[in-house]
Amino acid sequence: MTAFPQDTASHDADIRPAGPEDIGPALDMLLAAQTSRQASTLGPCERLAMHDHLVREIVPGDDASPGLFVAVEGGHVIAAVSLTERPGRVLQMSVPVVAAEENRTVVAPLLDAALDSPRVRAARLVQVLSQPDRQFEHLALVSAGFEQGSELLYLLCPQTTLTGDGCASEASRDVQNADTVARLEFATIDPLQVEPRHQRLIAATYEGSLDCPALAGARDIDDEIASYRGADEFVHRDWFVVRHNARDIGCLLLAAQADTRFWEIVYVGLIPDVRGRGWGRRLVRKAMDVAAAAGARGIVLGVDANNRPAVNMYGACGFVRWERRLVYLFVPT
Repeated sequence: MTAFPQDTASHDADIRPAGPEDIGPALDMLLAAQTSRQASTLGPCERLAMHDHLVREIVPGDDASPGLFVAVEGGHVIAAVSLTERPGRVLQMSVPVVAAEENRTVVAPLLDAALDSPRVRAARLVQVLSQPDRQFEHLALVSAGFEQGSELLYLLCPQTTLTGDGCASEASRDVQNADTVARLEFATIDPLQVEPRHQRLIAATYEGSLDCPALAGARDIDDEIASYRGADEFVHRDWFVVRHNARDIGCLLLAAQADTRFWEIVYVGLIPDVRGRGWGRRLVRKAMDVAAAAGARGIVLGVDANNRPAVNMYGACGFVRWERRLVYLFVPT
């Protein structure tokens, strides 16, 4: 059993995969934690929609591969943690939630049970997104075997900025040479049938990348592409290979989110020997043009906070920060 560093008192809770009688209370706890910052602004219809989303995402696990684990004491669910399957053999684990402070002693065995489940053993990677400055969550996850990865910044380019020229003008000021006006071609590729040479191109853009280096080598390229392809949350995808002088030099992977009119830059990358020429802004400008033409409300993306060149580039293009999270990673053995 994992030794939890702060709360070592004994407990009498039953740690188990959620049974039918546990699912409702457990999902209510997870929903309350998920909406804690905005609960006062959520109406009943919005809360019901989020609850239905949790049911679809988490409950499909069966007895052989449960996706929801609970701690039950005195007939009441006092703690819960969920496992959601993502494309690319990734599991998204929720931050463990407890009904009250005195229930924290069950978090360590609850995480042990979840991480020892068949669903985790079949995955290549388990990740948790936690808010910064949550010391209890940090200690619990690290004690369970997670490593703290990157700090992710979630950025938004609002609709009013999509049609501006700030991105292009910044590139022109920063790079006063022929590279600024170099002809870049954007060739559309099919996300469902990525050719081997394009797989190799995407892999080549990872070399020397400052974005989430802790993930380097954690998955093979097939799993990476599957994760970019996403699942039902994307209703449309525009994927581009970027070419210069008949040579593949980068990629731009875009997707439109379901139930919203926001687009997402799922991944953007250049191979090492063409970086530093201002071309990254050219790719972002292309993304803004595509989203604007589709009538998007804006573009969202996630970027490693330590990737200062990328953060600065997005800022120059009109992106603003709206959220940040710490990434914790667990690689099943």
